[in-house]
Amino acid sequence: MEENRKFNNTSVESSKKSLMSRRHFLKLGIFAGAGAVLGYPKIKNEILNILDENGLKENIKSLKNFLYSNYNLNAELDISKIPSIGHSIKSESTSLAEQSEFLIWICKEITKYPLDFIKNSGLKSIYCTKALELDGTIVTSFAYGNIFFISIGLYGILDNLYASHSGVTEDFHHELFHVADRINNVEWAKLNEKGDKVYMRTWQHNLSWDELYKELTTSRPEGFADRYGLKNEGEDKATIAMMLMTDPVRAFSLAETDLVFSKKLEICKKLFKELSDGKMDEVFWKDLSLGNVGKDYWQNKK
Repeated sequence: MEENRKFNNTSVESSKKSLMSRRHFLKLGIFAGAGAVLGYPKIKNEILNILDENGLKENIKSLKNFLYSNYNLNAELDISKIPSIGHSIKSESTSLAEQSEFLIWICKEITKYPLDFIKNSGLKSIYCTKALELDGTIVTSFAYGNIFFISIGLYGILDNLYASHSGVTEDFHHELFHVADRINNVEWAKLNEKGDKVYMRTWQHNLSWDELYKELTTSRPEGFADRYGLKNEGEDKATIAMMLMTDPVRAFSLAETDLVFSKKLEICKKLFKELSDGKMDEVFWKDLSLGNVGKDYWQNKK
């Protein structure tokens, strides 16, 4: 998504006040190609038949309380409370059913991290919207300082929102790493064969959507999790960290034959361990790879 923004962001990762975003390759291409902007069609019935309105409100309250009481994290679902960050933000409200589903996903994913990591990352708030437009460009998520935004609109319109949460899951881990990132960009870029010259800094806006999709989804470059990492150092780090948290088996498999990727992976793991006060160690990565990290994991981990 960031490649479609209208402003320059070459040094964005070096400042905690920087603003970053991520696009979902195929989904954004199809959606923007269709000429849509805001005002996504409502999902039929919005699964409101699953729970009555009072039941949904109680569920939302309980999930928000879980995030706040356990992680001191505010999940904001009221778009009128979106803060001013010096950029134009347009958004659309979510239904109660969507809010409940979103919070279920977030609560599930956040339990992969110990409390120490969330606290030390500096993350304070997550904002959920139905649609999100940043400075005139549709985005699925972006981070700014100690908060980040996730739009479920693209996932709802192009997927069965309630059957798969892979898009929201990826965005959650990606943006969380942006907030937590303290890795030096200069030293990171030195790991690449071409140094910082490998980064494109911005995507060209004159490509057709077919050309853009082809550019973004061709084979994975050596040393990177995917082609979006070629954007800049920050996206390079966040895409690797996202893969590590969502598909660790693949991440460790790639590291066996890709030396640069392996070095980057170890640096990300080092930051995870530091910010978690040592809890996200080799035992954790093995357990995550085996699918053994659940909601009671940290209280039982020795």
